[in-house]
Amino acid sequence: MSVSSIADEVLRVANLSPNLIVFATDTKGILTYTGGNGLTYFNAKPGDGVGQNIADFFGYTSPIRESVMKVLEGEPLYEVTPFNGRYFERRLFPTYGPDGATTGLIGVSGDITERRETEEERDTQKELLHNLFLSISDGIFIIDTEYTILQTNPMMEKMYAEYMPLVGKKCYESAQLDCICPDCPTKIMFEIKEQVTMEHYKQSNNDKQGMWLAHTAHPLFNVKTGNMAGAIVVIRDITKRKQNDFELQQYRTELEARVEHRTHELQQAKTLAEKANKAKSRFLSMMSHELRTPLNGVIGLSDILLNKNLQPEHLEYVKLIKTSGHSLLILINDILNFSNIQTGEFNLKNTEFNLHETVQSAVGILAVQANEQNLGLTVTFGTNVPHWVYGDQGRLRQVLLNLIDNGLKFTQTGGIQICVSHEDSRNNNTVIRFDVTDSGIGIPEDMHHLLFQSFSQLDSSASRMYGGIGLGLASSKKMIELMGGTIGVNSTDGEGTTVWFSIPFECPPDKNAKK
Repeated sequence: MSVSSIADEVLRVANLSPNLIVFATDTKGILTYTGGNGLTYFNAKPGDGVGQNIADFFGYTSPIRESVMKVLEGEPLYEVTPFNGRYFERRLFPTYGPDGATTGLIGVSGDITERRETEEERDTQKELLHNLFLSISDGIFIIDTEYTILQTNPMMEKMYAEYMPLVGKKCYESAQLDCICPDCPTKIMFEIKEQVTMEHYKQSNNDKQGMWLAHTAHPLFNVKTGNMAGAIVVIRDITKRKQNDFELQQYRTELEARVEHRTHELQQAKTLAEKANKAKSRFLSMMSHELRTPLNGVIGLSDILLNKNLQPEHLEYVKLIKTSGHSLLILINDILNFSNIQTGEFNLKNTEFNLHETVQSAVGILAVQANEQNLGLTVTFGTNVPHWVYGDQGRLRQVLLNLIDNGLKFTQTGGIQICVSHEDSRNNNTVIRFDVTDSGIGIPEDMHHLLFQSFSQLDSSASRMYGGIGLGLASSKKMIELMGGTIGVNSTDGEGTTVWFSIPFECPPDKNAKK
């Protein structure tokens, strides 16, 4: 085959790539053939340069000229040289005649600038990854599907220094095992083809303390076939984290023990305080009962004396005795109710009673006192207020007495108006509202929240001027709440006060229908 035919065949292959140049020369380096799209880099076209010296046509430097001469002498050439800011790959081969003598050369040259840049970028990335592999603080090794270690990084070699060298060994040999163990994360990873992480304790062969390791196996796949090719195994020293977790758990356990001990102490103290409080309340209750009996006798005897023909001076004395006794009785009742509520011994009764008569009886009890103070005391009932209800008659009367007495205490002129009305019906119950309105001194708005607090007086001078220790309204509030009701106040300083409360009552429908 002639050189021209060979060049044509090379050119046919070269045309598959737009960057190649094909050329041939005789023994003196004179071009006998040029072709290929790569000639455009030299502002030439196929056939140009034939008859010219190859070095002159392509602008070869002296070293390249010497290389061409070596090819003509029978030595093939491969080289990469820069040209106009780009890189060209050049392959030159000597050609021979039938007698074996050199007849010239044939060459292929191509622009490999992009390929060279890609390879340089690849080499840079490869070097970066390699440096990263070497410098990472975790131990890393790469294995094949037979668990043979192919590569390790310095940290891995440091962790398993007593087993060096590792490359070429089975990974389970570093754990002094003859075969892979069933719970090995690498074995599990090969089975499920997903990343697996496990923690284990590595015992040291010498007297040094062992270490806790987190063992993570990442699968490696063959890019072309998609088959499992091996694994990258990362081993992290988590000894310090485990120590911190252990210390934290110890601290938590110690803290829980302290809290439990302290809670036990507080519970004991609470129990003792509750016992002491109940003992105090029982004592108050007992003393209240003991005081109330002779006090009722004093009030009763006062009533008898008031019906006698006494001299005016003596009459005033007896009235003073009765008033003082009545005030003391109210105070004792307040203390008794408060102590019963505090000890949980306050029991409600649920009996049928006449609501109208109960309210009127409470008004009647304090009518004499109101008359003595020259104050009016009236009661009105709404049209839908039932006569008969189920509830605690005694506690209701007690609340009314407390509120009416409190109104009388702080009223100088005018009087007290009690209004009983139907407020609502819900859950088969009738909600009755009671309004106790006085024309007394009133209450500043910023002090309303103190009205129902235990041992609370809106003015420190009030207890001296009007009497009382601030338990009546507090006890009334507790009793109303225990009966399922609510209590509130509407008042303006200097313009009187309305204390209202609402209580749900069950009503016997047949009996109220008759009324």
